[in-house]
Amino acid sequence: MSNKEDPSIYGEWEPVKYRFQHLPVHIALLSTGKVLAFGGSGNDPKHLNNPYPAEIFEPGDIGKDNGKVYEISNEGIQGDIFCAGHAFLPDGKLLVTGGTHKYDGAIFGPIPPFSGLEHSYLFDPISLKWSRIQNLNYGRWYPTCIMIPDGRVVTMAGLTKYLPWLFLNKIEVYSNSGWRVLNGANRWLPLYPRLHLLPTGEIFYAGSYNTHYTFPFSVYAFPSSTLNVDTGKWTSLGNPNNVNREEGTTVLLPLEPPNYEPRLLLIAGGTPTGNDAISDVEMIDFSEMRPTYRRIQKLKHPRYYVYPVLLPDKTVLVLGGKTGKKGISMIHRIWIIIIIIITTTPIHMILNIILMLSWSLNCLHPMIGNGN
Repeated sequence: MSNKEDPSIYGEWEPVKYRFQHLPVHIALLSTGKVLAFGGSGNDPKHLNNPYPAEIFEPGDIGKDNGKVYEISNEGIQGDIFCAGHAFLPDGKLLVTGGTHKYDGAIFGPIPPFSGLEHSYLFDPISLKWSRIQNLNYGRWYPTCIMIPDGRVVTMAGLTKYLPWLFLNKIEVYSNSGWRVLNGANRWLPLYPRLHLLPTGEIFYAGSYNTHYTFPFSVYAFPSSTLNVDTGKWTSLGNPNNVNREEGTTVLLPLEPPNYEPRLLLIAGGTPTGNDAISDVEMIDFSEMRPTYRRIQKLKHPRYYVYPVLLPDKTVLVLGGKTGKKGISMIHRIWIIIIIIITTTPIHMILNIILMLSWSLNCLHPMIGNGN
């Protein structure tokens, strides 16, 4: 940052000296203000049956250098929760579902692909302990979980446990009585589909995903859609204008008066396997009679593996990414959101690596952590 740039306007990066000892594949900000990081085998097949322990990061007090990172016990974990899905429950516990039953390869190249685990776990933010609960009905690798207004959690997508290792089209719902399949709601979705809860209680699949396996489907086969969990009915809203949204991201913007209608940004991504990144940004506005994605101003740089953080002042900080197989994106951008007017302002240049995990701490400071 140059001397001419005001940190109160452009922000200011500060290095954190505390480091995780193991790959933080999954990160969750707990209700206590602590940060849980876990990665199971950490993309290391040798640790499939001996996963790395989870770690806790306790941020320091503002103005003090008293934070710390420490390992916690794996007691209660009986499988590899690398590439699981997770969502918080109303009581603050973290529900973790699926994971890795087996790594890919061994027959021909990446065949068979990764196979999914059927395990489910709860993490208690007070005791910092894991407990295993009822299994999913199906193994899932790269599923997405989302809590709905009544406190239940819906999980969908993922690769199966056994031959033929296909995408799951079954949707499951977790409640105090355990897991059940949501009958009549079957739908093919890509891996780690980007899901958002709308004020109506419906779930919106936003058209972006986190997968390198689309066979035998075309990217056009996964249109943006809403799911009514009570009826099991899907309503298709169509594809975005640019469907190449692999490793892109989505952000539900703040709900504002008087009607609190949801608007959502679809940001960047790229072609399958990441050959080419895109800079396209689109918005969908659910106040419209027929909500559909509309193009808005592009990012300055294409970004594949891009992550957002919604800041307290209603801005969206976009982090990381690479420009396809050509290299790594070096510049962060910040989206200034004022009603429906969106502009971009450059922020401090720092080096990104391919995968970046980002979240916002209770002290209202965004934080980033690296992955593989």
